[in-house]
Amino acid sequence: EDGIRDVERSRGLGDVYKRQHRNGVDTRGVNVVQGETGVSIVLVNREAEVEVVEMLGVSEPVHWIDADIICESKVLHMTSCDPKSLKDAASIANKQGLLIAFDPGRSTQRLGIKKLLPLLKYSNYLIINKHELRHLSGVKNTKQGARKIAKKFDLTCIIKAGKHEVMVEGRESFSVKPFKVKAVDTIGAGDAFCAGFLSG
Repeated sequence: EDGIRDVERSRGLGDVYKRQHRNGVDTRGVNVVQGETGVSIVLVNREAEVEVVEMLGVSEPVHWIDADIICESKVLHMTSCDPKSLKDAASIANKQGLLIAFDPGRSTQRLGIKKLLPLLKYSNYLIINKHELRHLSGVKNTKQGARKIAKKFDLTCIIKAGKHEVMVEGRESFSVKPFKVKAVDTIGAGDAFCAGFLSG
């Protein structure tokens, strides 16, 4: 309840927070800090492809990680966030023997493989799109880039591709055709894909 009161003082987020809490969402990990909120400008072209411009505000660095929440989990899914915080979370998850997945996203993959090395070493799965993989691996061919990363870090590389086949490279190599749908809005599609994959 203290967390709810803190959020209520934070620019009208209290209703959203309380609704999540009432619907059974574990809100213990919500941390309210003072400062300017982060903003994302989302651009979607006619083919429903997304480009995001981010201004992080107080979204980074992450100020607090609750080790208890991680230890109670089955899976740690890491995504675009401060690499030091992700490394701390991955270290806790690794000691607990959790499955660890990493989707670096546009902004984090730009840091390059050297800065992401500790995260990749902890990861069982790297979930990434073709553009991010090309940048991270330095290899233009998607399959070769995925094999390079999978072998180097002993992980499974899953390449999201929107309306195209999902590729999997690691100890096994295969692809999966997606369902045919008319895309209206692809915002959050990658996050939904990760959630579906990891809940399995």
